[in-house]
This record gives sequence, C-alpha cells and structure tokens, in this order.
Amino acid sequence: MMSAQFQIHAESFRSVLIEMVYCENGADIDTTAGQDYKSMAHGSAFVYRLDGKDRLITARHNVTGRHWQTHEFMGGYHIEPTHLRVMFFKDPPEKWVVTLSEDDPRRGGIQVLLQQYLVPLIGPDWKPIWNQHPQLGGEMDVAEVPFNPPADVVCMSWERTGDRSGPEQASWPAQLFPGEDVFIIGYPYRLTSGPAFPLWIRGTVASNPIFPYYSDGKAYPLWLIDARTRKGQSGAPVMRHRPPGTLVFRNDGQPARMPVPDSDLLGVYSGRTSDESDLGFVWGMDHVDEICRNGVPGTIDPDPSARSCAVGEELTTSNLEPQERSVRP
Repeated sequence: MMSAQFQIHAESFRSVLIEMVYCENGADIDTTAGQDYKSMAHGSAFVYRLDGKDRLITARHNVTGRHWQTHEFMGGYHIEPTHLRVMFFKDPPEKWVVTLSEDDPRRGGIQVLLQQYLVPLIGPDWKPIWNQHPQLGGEMDVAEVPFNPPADVVCMSWERTGDRSGPEQASWPAQLFPGEDVFIIGYPYRLTSGPAFPLWIRGTVASNPIFPYYSDGKAYPLWLIDARTRKGQSGAPVMRHRPPGTLVFRNDGQPARMPVPDSDLLGVYSGRTSDESDLGFVWGMDHVDEICRNGVPGTIDPDPSARSCAVGEELTTSNLEPQERSVRP
C-alpha cells in the first residue's frame, strides 16, 4: 500500500451534523449507555466564536421542534428535544491514515476516528439553557446553544471577517447584492462527503439584504436565497467564497489573484418558504451576534399535550459525555 496526501477546506470542519434527540431522564442521562434517548430529526449547526467564546449556532426550530411561524410541531417531533447529538473528528487530518491501492491507483482507503457527544438543551429542571434574540424572541429562527468544545477533538470555529485595510489586501464588499453566489455548508437528508464532511450547496442571493422580508403583515430581518436546499440543512452557515486563483482587486486598486481560499460568513440558513419552493431564509450575522452577546433564555410555546420547557442554567463542558467510534468510508 502507498500513502497519499489530500487537502480539505477549513470550512468543511466548521459545520456540524446534529441529531435532535429526546431523553426520558432529561439532562440526567448516562450517554454512554446509548439506549435512553429517541432520535427525532437531523439538522445542521456550526461552531461560532465571538468575543473569544465558542458556541453552537443552529436554527431555533431545531431546538424547539416547532415551526418558527406557525409554532406547530414539525415532522418527527411530538415533544421538544432534550439534547443535540454532535460529532467531531478525534484527530487532525495529518494523523489520518490514508492509503492507495497498489492494484488500482484510483482507489484507496481511510480510517478516521470520530467522537460523539450529547449536548443538553435543558437543565435539571427541564428548562431551556439555549438562548434566543432579546427582542425578536421566537420571531427569529436562530438559537445559540452554550457549548465548550472538548480540547481533545478537532473543532474549528467560524469567525467574522476581520479588518483588511492594508493596501495589498482584498477586503470583502461591504454590501451583498441580489444575484451573487453563496454557499450553504450543511447536511441535506443527513448526507455527508467522505467520513463526515458537509455538502457545499450553491445558491444565489434572491432578495436585497438591506430590505426585510414581509409575511402576514410582519417584517422579518432576513433575506432570501435561491438554492436547491432540503431537509437537514436548517442551521447551516451561509458564506461567500473565493477559491484560489479568483481575480480580485486589492485595496490599492491593483488586480490580483487569491493565493489561498477565502470565505466570509454571512448568516444562518433556516429552511424554505414552502415545501414547493427553492427560496429559503437567511438570518444575517449582525442579529446572530446580538443573540450571542445579549440573548435571553429560550422560550417554548405552550402545548398541553407536551412537556414544555422554559428558563435554565448555563452549560459547562462537564455536561458532555463522549462516545468514540471508528468510521471507514
């Protein structure tokens, strides 16, 4: 067998496949037993760093099980989930064992160790420990889940694009316009690339982000994207991307080509306007930052047939219980 080398974009490490699960014992569960929870649905999330702190960002309806406009339970849910099941790479790519077949150079093998965790959405009192927007509340379909990434796994965070004021730098345009290409980095139908990487779904900006989205007489601070998105991508990051070789203009006005990949985080994807439409919702990062800095405890719309949750305490890393497994694509 021969060793092989390959490259993977950092953006693919920043999205997280999540599984919404319900544990009958609430936050007090032995996650290593693997039998006391019920799978409800799958979605996407990403680790976001702001002001030096990491957290999980996803669609609010993933943590409530309810449609953000109708407040009704969505398919797969009859009660709110109690945990998010997440998965990270145990080792960085340079430690992966990749081999090529001596008989066929087009074929190879890779063995990767993945580590899974149950991230609580509720505290011991069954009240939510995730946060929502301080003013919009349930009118914004984004949630922040407190999360301290374990130190012994590969966990890469998204951060907002920093200042690029140098004359030889190429800053991103301040405004986003209709017709521009963007990417949704998530997991449609729980599909993955390779061992556990997300799919990059291309879309175009459909509405001007400076204007709100109007529905049933209400204005929402979101913009629309035209893309072939499907179930499982809600909660995924939306970005614009410049691959190596892309022609850009530097701040000094001189043309140049990108020497390395470059991405700009734009917002959170949270589903389509209807099952028949390819138009989807994107919530901008300015409002996500407001949740991270000044968010309030999540609320659940009351339903007499289900156990509801309310305010809770902050999560610490000690609440995370690991499960390891080996994956061979």
